[in-house]
Amino acid sequence: MQCRAHGVGTLLYTSTASVVFRPGGLEGVTESLPVAPGHLAAYPATKARVEALVPAAHGPELATVSLRPHIIWGSGDPTSPPRSRAPCGTASC
Repeated sequence: MQCRAHGVGTLLYTSTASVVFRPGGLEGVTESLPVAPGHLAAYPATKARVEALVPAAHGPELATVSLRPHIIWGSGDPTSPPRSRAPCGTASC
């Protein structure tokens, strides 16, 4: 990783919940669930490969963490529910 070379002290990697998906679904799992042994698409397979590199890079000069959100919505996303697109601090937020 080039983080150290560029003076980056913290790395937050946004992975995907799809890296732990198993046929039949998941219920009641925690973040300790290991990455699935296989993936149905290139996207989670690639995310899983990179996710394996993140803890290996963790150390005194670089703090690392991986997140596995199921979905991310935000401003300007036409597929998100209207309420989630409202700016926080408004009556709609």
